[in-house]
Amino acid sequence: ILRLPKIQRLSDQTMDPASRLFCLHQGNRCIEDYVVDFCELCHLVNFNDVALKDIFRAGLSDPIRSGLPGGKIHWSLEQYIDYALLLVGSSFTVGIADEGPRNPAVTPHTTTS
Repeated sequence: ILRLPKIQRLSDQTMDPASRLFCLHQGNRCIEDYVVDFCELCHLVNFNDVALKDIFRAGLSDPIRSGLPGGKIHWSLEQYIDYALLLVGSSFTVGIADEGPRNPAVTPHTTTS
């Protein structure tokens, strides 16, 4: 049996919130766990919503990421994350639950540069 040395990872406590956010990935976890971790970190950085949407999308697993439009879509960060949750059939939401149902038929509109 070949034994490989363990690679020591930096502790989350030694990394600044921006670095932790860039390193955050869904991996094999459920999307709800990824969303919780992402939301805890995104409030600690001074990034605009377009950047946060792109970072969120980049950390998702491939099947979910491919169903999401790019970050310049005219949705708030909450709406963008809720749409990702909706794509997998999750009832989890980051928005206000009393706002009414999310609409899966919403067509994304992107900005043109």
